[in-house]
Amino acid sequence: MSESVAPLEVETKAEKKPAVQPKLAALDWVLVVVAGNTGVFLLGFSLVTDRFRAMFEDFGATVPLLTRIAARWYSPVIAGLVVAALLVAGLRVGPKRQRALLGGAAGLGVVSVAAFLYGIYWPIFAIAGQIKP
Repeated sequence: MSESVAPLEVETKAEKKPAVQPKLAALDWVLVVVAGNTGVFLLGFSLVTDRFRAMFEDFGATVPLLTRIAARWYSPVIAGLVVAALLVAGLRVGPKRQRALLGGAAGLGVVSVAAFLYGIYWPIFAIAGQIKP
């Protein structure tokens, strides 16, 4: 004996709300561009840190803490991902917190790029200053 089964009912999809499009002022666009570029730079910077670390090891000199941090591949990746997360969060929130998050992403990106470049090139310039022609 077979039991009868009710036919499948087709449910209509609920009407979707349109996605909230961020309304960005000129300053917000500048912050987005700065944060995006610094985030991409930081992620790409991790590709060259091994070469710098190998060079510092060949010198045999002790390097400052900032240089040791900057010469690890994961340090700029972490900074780049935090900048990207702040950027995405700034584009998805309401207008009240939007500029603060975008400014934080851009500020963190600029400070991180400056710190990593300074950390990597600091020992190179220090060694170059010790060379007497």
